[in-house]
Amino acid sequence: MADLSRIKTKIVQEAVAVDPALALDIMLDSLAGQLLHGAHSHQMALEVQAKTITTTVADELMATSDVRPVEEMMATRFASIPEEGRFEAIRELATDDKMALLAGLVAMTVDGTVFAGGSPGRRHYHFEQIARATGVDIAARWSAPIALFDKMRRAAMIDLLREEVGAPSAENCASIKKKADLAVNVSGRLPANWLPAPMKIGAFDQPERQPEDFDTDMEGDDGFDGSMDDEMADDEMA
Repeated sequence: MADLSRIKTKIVQEAVAVDPALALDIMLDSLAGQLLHGAHSHQMALEVQAKTITTTVADELMATSDVRPVEEMMATRFASIPEEGRFEAIRELATDDKMALLAGLVAMTVDGTVFAGGSPGRRHYHFEQIARATGVDIAARWSAPIALFDKMRRAAMIDLLREEVGAPSAENCASIKKKADLAVNVSGRLPANWLPAPMKIGAFDQPERQPEDFDTDMEGDDGFDGSMDDEMADDEMA
């Protein structure tokens, strides 16, 4: 859940970074919400204290995407802005460049991440409004790699197949002993452009929604999710 929320945030940040008009609206909404309507900063999907939101995700979970961190894009495009004399340099920028700078900086503060073990709240509802406004196609920017299914419980993968493909397919895969083989089969049988629920636009429209299909606890050093009972035994016997 935490990883998926970071990936989704990364994709939405990228979309905001190329839409200066939307970035301006987001900034104004956040400032007006806090200064005019008494909202707290932690309830907003924009961190106005100029803190870059961390969206670091394991490489294997980004293997199917070419999304770039906005901070890298900004460092490249605006490398000519000096630390000393920054204000003067910004004043000399063309209007289009100023708007692009604004969009990138706003994008770096957009936050739709969920803590491991946490659940969505008011901030995530606000984030969904931003994600929807970008018009970004999440499935076009990221698709579920095998590593995602490796993180899911066996029962969750079978239930997912039953829901998305049908009972016969789920029953057929239920007999697969090794979890790694099951993950490959589930991945191959799901419809094109399938997204896990937390990645869909609107997934957090209802505050405090608790996901059911993914473990929310952090993985241990051994790399196994949740419990290491039947799955570990099955893998050793196969």
